[in-house]
Amino acid sequence: MKKIMVFGTFNILHQGHLSLFEQAKKLGEALYVVVACNETVARLKNYTPTDEKERMDRIKSVKVVDYVLLGDLKDKFKAIKEIKPEVIGLGYDQTFFVDDLENFIAENGFKVEIVRLKAFHPNKYKSRILMGKERSGGIFF
Repeated sequence: MKKIMVFGTFNILHQGHLSLFEQAKKLGEALYVVVACNETVARLKNYTPTDEKERMDRIKSVKVVDYVLLGDLKDKFKAIKEIKPEVIGLGYDQTFFVDDLENFIAENGFKVEIVRLKAFHPNKYKSRILMGKERSGGIFF
């Protein structure tokens, strides 16, 4: 079974995220979504996100997603070490840890293909844009 992994904050769930999940799922059979923990988001993006459990629960309701994991505060590559995905899908605008990811894979001999996924209407469906327009429940379609 070919495992695919994607990472993100997913503070609000929108069509861009659904597109990301659907594109990633087409690359294999089992889609793992790693949700950034609250402390990591606060440190890297300088804001307090919606509770990590709420963000995880929203993603669990997405049909193409098979597994949802919480990122590890101390080891940003823990999920990769445990799951050993064959493919890692990166969002079109994902920058955090990308250089470190490539180095980690090379240094540890993992056989992982890194795929940059396509944007879905980035001028409309981008969390930064939608944050001010968020509907109740953190879901925006």
